[in-house]
Amino acid sequence: ARLARSGNAQALDFLETLVKKAAQYQMPEGHFHLYYSGQKGATFHTAVILEGLTEARETFKTQEKKDSLSLTETLLEKSGEALAASRGAKRGFFSYQMGPPDESRQDIFPAGAAARSVACEWALYRAGRSDKTRLEKAAANFMESWPLIANWIENNPETEDSARSPHAELFAISDYYLFFGMYYTSQI
Repeated sequence: ARLARSGNAQALDFLETLVKKAAQYQMPEGHFHLYYSGQKGATFHTAVILEGLTEARETFKTQEKKDSLSLTETLLEKSGEALAASRGAKRGFFSYQMGPPDESRQDIFPAGAAARSVACEWALYRAGRSDKTRLEKAAANFMESWPLIANWIENNPETEDSARSPHAELFAISDYYLFFGMYYTSQI
């Protein structure tokens, strides 16, 4: 999007193609899922797409691409609403799948949700659907959970030939979730 905003016509065309592709893959409820197989969307997949759509919106505004801007705003509205509805009412955590999480599950909340929650809150904030207090709380939850998660991963490494199922383990997360938390916390 930034390259397109700088006047690169090829990048702008490509961005328009990506937004059209997102429209094809958005689920009826506004969710996105890497494996579009009829299952519920994933919160962190939706968050990443939402952030990209926010960037695209800014680009289409500056480049006066009205049709692409209209489509992008429609996608943003629907995915932003769906992701915001997936925030836990009590503690603000996001579960893996879209929809309100079962916040009573102490086995995965808050540590298992910390990285994905900061990613979701950041995307919502950028899209105008969150506020600084919620964003800072999500970042604080990730930073507080970091030692516990990092220690668990270090002592239970996931390898190609590992028999462990990452989504069935202690925090129901895979190692790469930490990267989501690290990246999005660094943006705040």
